[in-house]
Amino acid sequence: MQASQLEVLEGGDSISVYTFGEGAVEHCFCRHCGIRTFGRSNGRSPMHPFAAINVSTLDLPSEDFMKFGISYLDGAHDSQEPPDITAYL
Repeated sequence: MQASQLEVLEGGDSISVYTFGEGAVEHCFCRHCGIRTFGRSNGRSPMHPFAAINVSTLDLPSEDFMKFGISYLDGAHDSQEPPDITAYL
């Protein structure tokens, strides 16, 4: 998703932003409960502008989640293949 496509409809005043390193990505979370809601590049990112949403924060029926593509991230690799152990996902 392009960063410009992300629009917070409710609760924007409860969102806090955390950055680290060069501050190229904004890690957004609820300042009340701490859940990570979404992340987005802020124009200083060497990557293309993007937004990533924590799908567990969306109010959707469970069958709709199957429509999303799945990427597995481990901090070092991005993959379309699931890890050997998926019980924690």
